[in-house]
Amino acid sequence: MNHSTVNILTLCDEILVAIFNKLNNIDVLHSLIGVNRELDRLARDITFTQSLDLVAISSNKDNDSRNNSILDRFCFDILPRIQHNIDCLTLDLLLMDRILRIGHYSKLYKINLVIFQLEMASRILNVKNMFLFSPISLIDLPSTTCYSSNIVYLNVSLRNFDDCVCLLDERLS
Repeated sequence: MNHSTVNILTLCDEILVAIFNKLNNIDVLHSLIGVNRELDRLARDITFTQSLDLVAISSNKDNDSRNNSILDRFCFDILPRIQHNIDCLTLDLLLMDRILRIGHYSKLYKINLVIFQLEMASRILNVKNMFLFSPISLIDLPSTTCYSSNIVYLNVSLRNFDDCVCLLDERLS
């Protein structure tokens, strides 16, 4: 019988990406970034860096020291390298501040927050929340006031019919 050894690095990129697609992208990033130049390049591909779910790292209390080291590696080594590819983050509320302060996420348009404690959820969703803005009337605003080329999704609550007419007037573009 002829025995041969196959090195993973001898496989073509398409086969490696197909294999990596079967794995969790957090595991791919954590395991392959920094191993060597070729695996680093493949792991930083947009396929694995576009949407990240970091909840499993922060919420698993079974092995806190291991999760903390993985989280530290993500914060100090991995996220700064891939921040320009990330368009969606799923975070535990406790990690939100730490993760968002790491870099400039130029393509980020969606953040999913996972809240495990009811009292924490009620604090965040309280009426006095910093994410709620005081109501404004669109009637007196010039048509160029409400413009953004980056907003992908916007939820607007209208208090009266006049504001509805202003929105239909293409005041938000």
